[in-house]
Amino acid sequence: YLKLKGKKAIIPILNKEIPIITDDYVDLEFGTGCLKVTPAHSENDKIIGDKHNLEIIDITIDQMCSFLGNSIQLIDSNYNPLLVMSSTAYDSISSSQLKIIEKYTDIIHSDIKTIEKNGGGSARCMIAEIF
Repeated sequence: YLKLKGKKAIIPILNKEIPIITDDYVDLEFGTGCLKVTPAHSENDKIIGDKHNLEIIDITIDQMCSFLGNSIQLIDSNYNPLLVMSSTAYDSISSSQLKIIEKYTDIIHSDIKTIEKNGGGSARCMIAEIF
């Protein structure tokens, strides 16, 4: 895989380039020796992401309590990415976070305060129920 270091891969459904990196963390004796890194997914991925300056948008506890962590990215019928969230979540996004997000996706938000208050869920939970 070393010949791929420094090149880019494309996520076909989003037509988005992502970097191909190498890291000593990957155990070459386990599986294929390759892995996908999602810096916000786990502490180990965050360590790798930080080391390689991968872009990540940290969210605060207040933003989590505003259901920002319950957002979900979908694609429309033309394969355009859409980030779906509640208006409560949207209102908690800082201008610097919004600038980064809007580089990659459009945002759709809706007022679902009744569900958030009484149902204990948000946009992602509602969409998961549909499928």
